[in-house]
Amino acid sequence: MNENNTPRRRKSNNQGQQPARNYSNKYNDESFRRRAPRGDGGRDYYTQHGNEGFERRTPRGDEGRIHRAQRSNSYEYEQYQQHNIENYGQSGQYKDKNFDQRTRLNSGNQNYNNGTSAHAQHSRYNSHHKPKKKSKAPIVIICVILVIALAAILAFVIVKCTSGEEELPQSVKEAELAHTDNIIMTVLGDPSTKVLKGEKYLEAGCRAFDLEDGIITNSVETSGEVDTSTAGTYEIKYTATNSKQQTNTATRKVEVVDNMEVDNDGISVLMYHYVYDAVADTSKKDTNNLPATKFEEQLQWLTSEGYYYPSYPELSEYCKGTHSLPAKSVVLTFDDCEDLFVQYAIPLVEKYKVPITSFVICGNPRIIENMNTHPSAYVNYQSHSVMFHQGGNKGNAINDYDLAGTKADLAKAADVLQANQAFAYPFGDVGPFGAQAVKENGILCAFTTKYGQAHKGDDTAILKRIRIFGDGTLAGFKAQVTTGG
Repeated sequence: MNENNTPRRRKSNNQGQQPARNYSNKYNDESFRRRAPRGDGGRDYYTQHGNEGFERRTPRGDEGRIHRAQRSNSYEYEQYQQHNIENYGQSGQYKDKNFDQRTRLNSGNQNYNNGTSAHAQHSRYNSHHKPKKKSKAPIVIICVILVIALAAILAFVIVKCTSGEEELPQSVKEAELAHTDNIIMTVLGDPSTKVLKGEKYLEAGCRAFDLEDGIITNSVETSGEVDTSTAGTYEIKYTATNSKQQTNTATRKVEVVDNMEVDNDGISVLMYHYVYDAVADTSKKDTNNLPATKFEEQLQWLTSEGYYYPSYPELSEYCKGTHSLPAKSVVLTFDDCEDLFVQYAIPLVEKYKVPITSFVICGNPRIIENMNTHPSAYVNYQSHSVMFHQGGNKGNAINDYDLAGTKADLAKAADVLQANQAFAYPFGDVGPFGAQAVKENGILCAFTTKYGQAHKGDDTAILKRIRIFGDGTLAGFKAQVTTGG
């Protein structure tokens, strides 16, 4: 109030602000002006009535508080103006250093015209936009995880370096994951091959049989090298793959030696037919039938003497005089692949780990079934022909075939067996074209039933063998192996 007891008129600041009653259209309410007197009377009115009417028409929070202060009396408004000048100055720049968003304001009353004050803006900014303090827990957890991971990697590297092992190629890892024992691998010849330094290493290969697919020898891949100019131990690896892309592997150890005791007087290729249980079935006693007990004695002796079992590539080159074999070398063969052989002979050779060959009659379904139901890591299945194991118009069937027919029979057998290294003439009958067909078909060794050892200089298409008789003794067997008996 002024000296004349009349209401004091509000002054506008130097920014040209309008009186407070005009800064907000939403407060130009006629009903409000009629109900709420101005000035001191209005203040008394609000005090008397508890601001009921005013409160219903003013905003909440800072806007409402400042609005009520400005509408109550000039003194309160001047107090607010002083506060505004102290914090903003004439330029309108807010001076509070805690207000980190430095906002340019045009004027105090301009803010009133927008329905708020700078002080209200600042209060709302601090209450709604004040950055929240971030928790450090996630960062700590991440750091701990990283430290553990780095420690694990470091430990892995240290183990790898100290063990001297190299990281396996991806192809090897995949092969290991797809490994199956359903593939039976047969390393042909002695799995511990010996080569005299300076001579050629002769690869014999590996047979593979899958319990579902059958013979899969053609899928076998060979890896590894042997340097016969340098003495040492080498390794050849064989990998077979079935139709499901599963694999199995086998290895051959190759030992290149500076010197060894070699054979110069002949290699015994033993010829068996059948093995039987002489106690359980005495009716099987025959010259060609060997009691299982005697066969086991023979295997025990061969094993204790450390005999070497050469492959057909080695035997072929031995006969040609281009390859040396250990002095104690022997080859074991079984004709026909009959029931007694698979029942009694195979379990014993697996027991003593002695490699043998079974010559299969490929035209006989029962014989083929015997072969397929008795795959073994120690049995090399080779050809006994398809149609020659029977009589013919000129004696044995092989005599009825010309060269083309003989070669066709041998080729068919090789296709059935996926093997073409050795052949046994049925009944020992070579026929008119047998030897020629063997050579032209690439068979390394073909055997007759003529008694004797294989010597250097012998024709590998008609090699002799030593028949093992059912009534023979162990002493007689030793002589047959060492000197040919």
